[in-house]
Amino acid sequence: FMQQANVKVIDIADPYIIAGLFFGGMLPFLFSALAMGAVGRAASKMIAEVRRQFKEIPVLKEALTIVNKYDGDSSKATEEERKILKEARGFLYVVSLLGVTGARAEFSKVVEPTLAGIRRLSPEIPLAVGFGISKPKHVVGVLKAGAQGAIVGSALVKIIEDNQKNKKEMMKKLEVFCRELKESCKMAY
Repeated sequence: FMQQANVKVIDIADPYIIAGLFFGGMLPFLFSALAMGAVGRAASKMIAEVRRQFKEIPVLKEALTIVNKYDGDSSKATEEERKILKEARGFLYVVSLLGVTGARAEFSKVVEPTLAGIRRLSPEIPLAVGFGISKPKHVVGVLKAGAQGAIVGSALVKIIEDNQKNKKEMMKKLEVFCRELKESCKMAY
């Protein structure tokens, strides 16, 4: 590096060198802290919304407990539990895979049996699958597997991150991608 930059000596007494070291070392931490702050704010809003729903829809907590209790095996649910599941309204967010969220090349193979198990327990509740859904073909797969919706997050965030310097291009790419997702919904039926 020193040869390429034509630097003979790194003098840490030079204020420009010390400033460069501080800023260069600080920037990754600064950007990481800003990203963590944004995620924290979004998570706290999401938690507040979930709390609001559980408070306003009492049967929701009971329904979630039942779904977790039987892990999709409807043969074990009692008649009373099936009535509770029927009363639950809204939609159920189905996590498509275990692990870290993000855009993926392949669609999770556990979605179809998971949806089938939930559907046996609660045939009327709308199911929306998310967490790893990042391509139009994933949306087609989710809908063909029996979900009523697909939730795409990381792929949209990636388009935004990759195009921050050119807002016009960002909006164009977001529009194209969302249109592709919409068209994929039509292909599923």
